[in-house]
Amino acid sequence: MSTKGKQCLQVAVDFIKEQLKPIVQRLLDDKTQIKRGKAEPRLPYLTCMTVEHEEFPWVIRAMKREKRVAEDAKKAEEAARRRAAEDNADNMLLFDDDEMHY
Repeated sequence: MSTKGKQCLQVAVDFIKEQLKPIVQRLLDDKTQIKRGKAEPRLPYLTCMTVEHEEFPWVIRAMKREKRVAEDAKKAEEAARRRAAEDNADNMLLFDDDEMHY
């Protein structure tokens, strides 16, 4: 890239950064481990930020899908237990006086 091109790019990036400062200002939560005095100002730039699961729609979809799969598995397991209990009840030996019935 030419020197002129680099300068144009730098001007454009600086412009974008200035335009975004008011938007990003609320995210400027300094979680670095740098020790500062109380008189020292906050950092004027974003160093790190916390992103919650709710901010990732694909994470929310995956969590809902996992929950749905777990619920479906639980329902299937309960239905299988119910069927097994019914089968056991149907297959129990009934004793009469001289006969055995299935």
